Amino acid sequence: MKRGLINVEFLHIIPFILFWLYYSGIPHLLWGYSDGESDRIRQIVLGLAYLVALFCHVFNPLVIKNLLYIKAYLLVVFYAILSILWAYAINQVFINAVHHIGLVLTLNCAVYFLLKRPEVNVFKWFFVFSLIVMMLSVFLSVLVPHVGHHVSQRWSGVYAHPNTLGLFSFFAFWSASFYFVMIPDVKVRLLCVVLALLAFVNLFFANSVTSIISCIILLLFIQFFNVKELSLSLREGYFLFAGMIFALFFTIVLVALIFPGLDVASTFFSVSGRDENLTGRTYLWILAFELIEKKFLLGWGFDSLRYFNHVNLINYNQFHNGYLDIMVKGGVVGICVFLGFVCFFLKKLYQFRGIKPVYYKAFIAFFFVVAIVNITESSFLRIGHFFWFFISFIYFYVSIILIKGPRL
Repeated sequence: MKRGLINVEFLHIIPFILFWLYYSGIPHLLWGYSDGESDRIRQIVLGLAYLVALFCHVFNPLVIKNLLYIKAYLLVVFYAILSILWAYAINQVFINAVHHIGLVLTLNCAVYFLLKRPEVNVFKWFFVFSLIVMMLSVFLSVLVPHVGHHVSQRWSGVYAHPNTLGLFSFFAFWSASFYFVMIPDVKVRLLCVVLALLAFVNLFFANSVTSIISCIILLLFIQFFNVKELSLSLREGYFLFAGMIFALFFTIVLVALIFPGLDVASTFFSVSGRDENLTGRTYLWILAFELIEKKFLLGWGFDSLRYFNHVNLINYNQFHNGYLDIMVKGGVVGICVFLGFVCFFLKKLYQFRGIKPVYYKAFIAFFFVVAIVNITESSFLRIGHFFWFFISFIYFYVSIILIKGPRL
């Protein structure tokens, strides 16, 4: 660096790139998906990302100043780390704390770099990443089935599980949809259509019902608001999620009244190819409520459900409901802190609409889809989960740019 051979500013984006490499599935594909290998890959790739990000903070005081603009996020992280005082597995809380801090340093460096590069279109990065993953997954699933197929014969592509492929297929469809609107070039839009088709092919053969539902919800967002004219007030944003849940509940009740002899739940799950207990989810939810009753105020600690697994002699890292997950780990205090963060998140997004309108539309659509899907999955505050990584990036990106000015 003293000789000028290394661009110091470019170092700030290296941790972010390493995260995307990790989420591409390629490191796991090369070295294996077993628990031991996955831990080793995570330690090598993300550990390197954390070290570079820490280096950038130590030698660049300007990066540290940006941490002042993400206080709501830091409060959530602080509470998760504070649970080390009452958690069952203290060592696991400590490990999670390292990942939380590493993620904060990584995203802070990335946004600093983007502020220095106003010409960069991050959606182009998302688009290229998605295109590579979708093409490689189709290639492996079709031509190398012993690698690209799960034991259930569903497609898994570059990932270990079909549901993970479904998750990234949803992200690919999301990035293709909004990059299509953002770039008027005919060739780029044609590639966006290709990416959307690849995403649906992967979704179909992965048979990831949750991700398929996510894409349907996203399509409803785009169709209902008209992606070119979306103008959502802050108050409307707060009530949108509640309104969609009410509409879903009202539809189910209406069908039950019109067809009194129809078992709505059985019919729905039969059509979707799932059982009535949501593939064991309802059983986990009952156990989660029992744990919440025992430690209602502070929860059991953010130790990746180590106490739950120890008592029940099983190995789960989530309750397949992100809100119950937070309640179990953080209690009523934890869920209140998290909901406070969500309110700040929506406020920042609403303020961001005048700076980058299409980014605002894309980000708010992504957040609401994840918030709805989080009822049957768990992504919020889960270390290593791509959705939490990306939502965290959105919050950093929007919050810091609002303070620094519309330079992007």
